[in-house]
Amino acid sequence: MKKKRSLEGISLSFLDVISCGFGAILLMLVLVRAFSPSISTPTPDLSEIDRKLTKLLEENQTLEKNLIRLEQIKKDQELESMRIAKNLKNATEREKKLSQEILQVEEQKQELLRQEVEIKQKIETLQAGESSVSDTVAGIKIDSEYVIFIIDTSGSMRSDWLNVLSKVEQILVSYPTLKGIQIMDADGDLLFPYQGLVWNKANLQNRQEILSALARWPEQSLSNPEKGIKKAITNFYSPDKKIAIWIFADDYQGERTVDSLIQFVDNINLVTRDGKRLVTINAIGFRTGFESSRMRFALAMRELCERNGGAFIGL
Repeated sequence: MKKKRSLEGISLSFLDVISCGFGAILLMLVLVRAFSPSISTPTPDLSEIDRKLTKLLEENQTLEKNLIRLEQIKKDQELESMRIAKNLKNATEREKKLSQEILQVEEQKQELLRQEVEIKQKIETLQAGESSVSDTVAGIKIDSEYVIFIIDTSGSMRSDWLNVLSKVEQILVSYPTLKGIQIMDADGDLLFPYQGLVWNKANLQNRQEILSALARWPEQSLSNPEKGIKKAITNFYSPDKKIAIWIFADDYQGERTVDSLIQFVDNINLVTRDGKRLVTINAIGFRTGFESSRMRFALAMRELCERNGGAFIGL
């Protein structure tokens, strides 16, 4: 009997331990469940994402436009730099050429001054009534019977208009067998347009009327005698008349170069069968324009007059 009691005591203690262990495990599970952090999955806001994406696309488009504009500005700057470099090169070449032309003109001045003195002396001789007159004076032919004046009536020439009138009168006196006179501006407009394409007689009364009308002439023309030369030759040339053209100007502002101007006149003032031009061309350069333009006019007229049987006088 004693042995049976001992076994019962041991069994009760084991059950107690097992119960306590399960209780502890349950307690731990409860505690872990109660204090464990909860993990929540956020729900994405699709409208906000779309808004940000749209904004990024707009910014990207703006950047692309700015990049394209910058590229165009860069190209424009490169083209402008090339244009400036080309203009600078052309300006340098023109300056060099102009310097050479100025040297050539300066070399001619002394000779032109000498010729002017001879012309004045010859005019004085004619005015004094001397009859022994040659057909040239200082290289200028005075055997023409008809004279056409092509006069630059621009503002700069108006500043020396009295001198222009004086030179016209002196030239008229220098031709001993003069029969007809015509006057037009550089554009080819006639002093007396109502008379039409007719010659004014060269008697003393008509000369005075011409000078009087010329003094009051209100028309203003360009500083480019091309039109006047063309109209003078095409409208007044006649194979039975000896005609001389006198160009009065202080500069040449035509778009043609000197060489192309010479060719232009060559095509109009043709060479006849006897090797002479249709008309003789002379010119007087006045000192009222800009220096560079005067030099260009002097260079052009010197070559033009030489090729057309006349002479150039620089005042």
